[in-house]
Amino acid sequence: MKNFMIIISIFVISVLAGCNDDNFQTYPNTPPVLQLTTEELTIGLGASASIQGQVSDDFGVKFLTIFGGGLSINTQLDVSTRTQISDSYTLNYSFTVPPNTSAGEYTITVTAKNLTGQLSAKTIKVNIVP
Repeated sequence: MKNFMIIISIFVISVLAGCNDDNFQTYPNTPPVLQLTTEELTIGLGASASIQGQVSDDFGVKFLTIFGGGLSINTQLDVSTRTQISDSYTLNYSFTVPPNTSAGEYTITVTAKNLTGQLSAKTIKVNIVP
């Protein structure tokens, strides 16, 4: 029994000593690159507009969110899935200003998240005119 325990101990030590992290890959702590061609919009009530741009990341873009408080915009666009990873995405998001929206200045925020959890955000100034 003592010999058996010595053999098991030697086996466990050799297995643990053989484990190394030579194949451990680190990911950069950098956010995705988010570029919007739309920086400011002036639109009327009930009119349509679009937000355009490009997002890219070497390790993959997970999703984009578009949020515009007061403009009824709250959208998530899933870019990568479990089976397909995309390292870039062309944004062309259209929306219509609700006719009951008050005239004034609003902000739309576009946020991109990559597969390593880093975020990039840009804002768009929206002027609603009667």
